[in-house]
Amino acid sequence: MASSGLTSQPLSEAEETVLELYDKLQQLELELALFRFHQNGDPGCVTPNVEEAQLHLLESKAALALRNDVLKSVVTIQPTLRAIHNAAHTSPIERSLSFRLQQRDRTSAILASQCLDLQEATDRLADLESLGFKASQRNVLMAAEILRLQNNARDQGPAMNDSVHISFGTRRLENEMRASRQKWRVVKGTTSAIVTESGIDWARDKQLRNMVLDLGN
Repeated sequence: MASSGLTSQPLSEAEETVLELYDKLQQLELELALFRFHQNGDPGCVTPNVEEAQLHLLESKAALALRNDVLKSVVTIQPTLRAIHNAAHTSPIERSLSFRLQQRDRTSAILASQCLDLQEATDRLADLESLGFKASQRNVLMAAEILRLQNNARDQGPAMNDSVHISFGTRRLENEMRASRQKWRVVKGTTSAIVTESGIDWARDKQLRNMVLDLGN
């Protein structure tokens, strides 16, 4: 299979040396900052102001980190711009960045789209879970009412004049409970379909996996 010509180029010996020296320079600068910090302290002070010293150290580290970030940006921005604009004096390594930048942009776009889909699915899932919770509460209330009517019918005997009405009320509540359970199954099925079609990696999330596979109670 022919190569695409866009594969990354190996670093030259000089470039590898520059990167190694840059890493050593950062380490030496950090050690130098710490050495200067310790020298600025008063060796004869038995009870130094620890909080002030820690604050000064944090400020020094932050300034060094900021400077390094700026330096990295300056070092990387020029090759990136050359790769994007395909300048005539662009080196092979800089040209190889173009493919990586395109990959990065595509990955970022896909990730942003998936995050948006995840947020929409989460919002719809929350709405459906709220409906399911209300349906479950209604099931509990209807089950309690059925038990109450059945207990009343058993305690008062079959000869009671309103036994027919009690039996009718029991059947009505049982029908409502079956309808509520059917509605809850529809809600769960809809939720499972939303999560599956959203493109979210639901297999890695226990709650979503249980919902899609209907493993919940």
